[in-house]
Amino acid sequence: MVTAMLSNYQHDDMSLFGAVGELGVHHGRFTSCLFITADASEALVAVDVFEKQNLNVDGSGHGSYHRFMQAMSHLGLRFRDFALLHKGSTTDLATDWLSKHHIDPFRLVSVDAGHTAELTFRDLGAVACNLAPGGVIVVDDFFHPHWTGVTEGLFQYLTRGAVRLYPFLVCAGKVYLTNDASAHEAYARRLQSDAAVGEFFKSDSAEFHGSTYHEMAGVHFLNCPNVDRARVTARWLDEIR
Repeated sequence: MVTAMLSNYQHDDMSLFGAVGELGVHHGRFTSCLFITADASEALVAVDVFEKQNLNVDGSGHGSYHRFMQAMSHLGLRFRDFALLHKGSTTDLATDWLSKHHIDPFRLVSVDAGHTAELTFRDLGAVACNLAPGGVIVVDDFFHPHWTGVTEGLFQYLTRGAVRLYPFLVCAGKVYLTNDASAHEAYARRLQSDAAVGEFFKSDSAEFHGSTYHEMAGVHFLNCPNVDRARVTARWLDEIR
């Protein structure tokens, strides 16, 4: 739902187009959510070690190329529809890896590959250096108790990464970031102003007797506390129909 909302806003209000992709696609569940929002002109990018599990240094998932492509086939996609489908480690990616393949910078990209602090830091650098102005990075497993390295690596990048990132939403174990301060404000306003589900995006947790202001890396962010996701999604779908 959030992915669709942000993508619609990028296309319709920001006239922002670019590559859509994910590092660490596993079997393609969230990759599908990303790709269904892509315009026909936008490049699709996927990176995973798949069956090369010797490269999976932290054992975070066991991907399958066959199962991934099965998931993509439900979207009508084949191998030839990818601008880049890299079967290997994210450590293979150079700083200018998209331009080397003549691919536009990312409009929307998910980071869900290595789960150590070192790999998370590196993967964030690999996408942040290839992000369009106002583009969005989604980091999975934020504050996950089994993969604490993701949170550690993210905070390290927010402190000393080459490209400044502005977190604007933490929701369902994911943190959403952009590289532009004005886009950070615009995304937060767009989410909170949504007629159907804006009430679920909280700018503070005072009602839970917590802080009255969510802040990370020097900027505020929205939070979506534990709510009935099915009910929220149903309301939003009714609204857009």
